[in-house]
Amino acid sequence: MIPRPSTLLCRWTLTDDSGAAVSDGGEALRGHVHGVTPVWAALESALDAAAEGDTVQFTEERPFGEPDPALRRSVPRGEWPGHVPAVVGPFAFRVDGQVEPATGHIVAVDAEHVHVDQNHPLAGRRITFAVEVLRVREATPGEQRFARPLQFPSDLLHAVPDDPVLASVDGLCMVPPHPWGQGLYGRLLGDAGDAIELGVGLGGTSLYLGECLRGTGRRVWACDTFAGLPAPDAERDNPYFVEKLYDGTTPLLERLRAEIERRQLDEVVQPVPGRFAVGLPGIPEEVRFSFAHLDSDLYESVRTSLEAVWDRLLPGGVLAIDDFLHPSQGVARAMADFFNARGLRPVWHVVFPYGVYCIKGAPEWPRSLRTIDGNTYSFAALRSDAALVAEVRAAVARAWPGSRGAQRAQALLSLLEQPADQPDDLYAYLWAMADFFGGIAGGFTEAERI
Repeated sequence: MIPRPSTLLCRWTLTDDSGAAVSDGGEALRGHVHGVTPVWAALESALDAAAEGDTVQFTEERPFGEPDPALRRSVPRGEWPGHVPAVVGPFAFRVDGQVEPATGHIVAVDAEHVHVDQNHPLAGRRITFAVEVLRVREATPGEQRFARPLQFPSDLLHAVPDDPVLASVDGLCMVPPHPWGQGLYGRLLGDAGDAIELGVGLGGTSLYLGECLRGTGRRVWACDTFAGLPAPDAERDNPYFVEKLYDGTTPLLERLRAEIERRQLDEVVQPVPGRFAVGLPGIPEEVRFSFAHLDSDLYESVRTSLEAVWDRLLPGGVLAIDDFLHPSQGVARAMADFFNARGLRPVWHVVFPYGVYCIKGAPEWPRSLRTIDGNTYSFAALRSDAALVAEVRAAVARAWPGSRGAQRAQALLSLLEQPADQPDDLYAYLWAMADFFGGIAGGFTEAERI
């Protein structure tokens, strides 16, 4: 009997009433969270009585629905996208501004039309499923939450933190940096000076830092326009973020203030609405910072933020910057321009999965340790995070043996189990996390509201 909830690795074979296979020969491997993922009642019942290694079988009447005549169309050749081959077979393409691709089958082509059918290929057919259960393991909390298996490194990004305060801001944080970034930032606050965040979004990080500073007399300054992103710089920001991204369906400033009041953090977290500027209007000149978090995504915003906070950061203070190892690259360019102009070469400590931080006034490392981008990196913070190392170790154990996820999870674990930094660590890290970086590379086609 397969317990609930469990995550399964299965091989599916589909046949129609004639006995002919209508799947891809049974080679497709599918994940399933038993007891959580919505499926046919017959499959749920069959899996309840199964065990690892069993094959269960059931039949469904028209599981892919009835054919819809409206989805069979003849598209004039002049209206068919020029970059999509007009040949018989499956198609999938996006047009500008379209989030979901158009999919279907080209069933015929003539001089004037492309004849397409966008019904599911198995619509209207009675199907028998044979499901071979290859592996069974306990479902993680993240998998139960999302009702689907989470492959490395997504399983790390949706881990449920043990820290109840960090867990309490889960719905107010972007993933990433939640949960690993915030957990690290809470440990980097030092014992003097205020904290500041430039680029607040829903406010989860500012609120978490406020909880960490509760009762200390220190403050968190939460700076944002609270109106979404400005327009990217076409010369310095790679195509990724779009103007007005994250502008909010509910006013972000109103939402943050309500959350501050609910948590009774009025004396700790101070919203500062407006554009970032040298001098930080709204923050008294005498205020100094022990911790600064920059999460404003774009070149100009980050460059302005650096000019505003660096000189007010205490010696030994921490400057943390999100999105550094990110395809948009505006953040990395802003940092290079700022620190090169000041003749500084800080060591960048990697924050999982794509942020970094440096310590003001810390010794520089030899140029011989620089990577291809001219920076020097350390993974000491990740190695010292016992909870992260334990979660990566668990990711290795739960990955399907022989899978790409298993190989990459093991590569990350090997990196974190090294006793000290090595010159080629960044390259090993990028390889281990390649599926994450590939997954975010597409960017946004339109503004999302949070």
